[in-house]
Amino acid sequence: MEYNTSNFTKKSNIFFKYVSMDQNKVIINNAISAYFWLAALFLFLPTKKENIKHPFVKSHAKTAVLIHFLFFLTYTIFIWFRLGWNIGFFGFYLNFILASALCLGLFVWMLYGVLKASKWETFAINDVVSMSKADQLFEMKESKLNEQGIVTIILTLIPFVWILIAGKYEKYKSPIIENNVKFNTICSFIILTLFNTNNGNVAVLLGLAYIVSVVFFSIILITNKNLILLRLEFIPSLSECVIYMQTWFRYLVKYFKKDAFEPLKQIYLQVINEKITQDALQLDMLSSFPKPKFAQKMSYIPILNLILIVDIKSTHKFHIINGIWISILAIVMFFTFTYSSLLYLLFPLFAGWGNKNKLNYKLPFIFSISQFILYFLKKILFLWEKVKEKHQITNEITLK
Repeated sequence: MEYNTSNFTKKSNIFFKYVSMDQNKVIINNAISAYFWLAALFLFLPTKKENIKHPFVKSHAKTAVLIHFLFFLTYTIFIWFRLGWNIGFFGFYLNFILASALCLGLFVWMLYGVLKASKWETFAINDVVSMSKADQLFEMKESKLNEQGIVTIILTLIPFVWILIAGKYEKYKSPIIENNVKFNTICSFIILTLFNTNNGNVAVLLGLAYIVSVVFFSIILITNKNLILLRLEFIPSLSECVIYMQTWFRYLVKYFKKDAFEPLKQIYLQVINEKITQDALQLDMLSSFPKPKFAQKMSYIPILNLILIVDIKSTHKFHIINGIWISILAIVMFFTFTYSSLLYLLFPLFAGWGNKNKLNYKLPFIFSISQFILYFLKKILFLWEKVKEKHQITNEITLK
């Protein structure tokens, strides 16, 4: 008896094709189900079923877990801890507005993941990061730093220690240190502001998230020699902000005056050149001053540094002025705000200590505002003297 092997092979291929198609449908359905709160079950369920252990299902499950975690984080911050509940817009509270917007965006991501899974296409975590444009904010590269460099980079992410590191390595103009300092400054300021606006629970939550991030960064830097580079060049430093503000102020004044119009870039270069010239003149001036009687470390100890007024004509003149204005701010904040608001003064305090080797260092914003206040007071005193003189002349004429 003879068998038609070609017919048998053809039928078997059709059979396995249908079986394969059915299996693929099961895998696709499992990947879709991961977005409906089954992702953690697929990832951690101890099973031998190939339809669940399949890499395609695992990939979508990981992405779904991330989206679900972001849902939970949004609920925790804006609904549970009610961040922004005391700010309203047309009868709607800020926390509900932000929570609704974020949840809507995450829901769109879920639908996009479902669509990808239904087409047998992957939707990895990297794709989520790319869609959120977060990949434009950081990148990972192999590190060639020595032990000292690794410790330095890690310290730039420790709150307030980063200010000391930034001052120590400022002359190197390292973009890694500068971007880490910007990131640390922003995070520290946000957490401190949340703490001072009766959102202590959210501040603690973000603080813990920041600590975990720093630990993760440190581990991969030490063990795997991989360095996460932050791309925050678009965020100006405090010193650059002062220069930009001076440029715009001068630009607007010249615009509304009858003077000839000057382009913004030209005024910006003028401000930069004036700053360079002024710094050189100040260093020459300080070189002719005697050394101070008190240690420089006392310059940034609030209240106690007021006794350093006797050293105002010394090489530490600008540091003493910085410290005096910090003391004035401390007194004003102590009597007008909460005690916890004094923690904001840690920023200028550490900045002063970190830049102690720069004799002409001026605290950004604080020194500029203090100079404006002194200029304003001098104008008032000048006008007061003029009024007194005219009043005396009027009295003399009346008596005559």
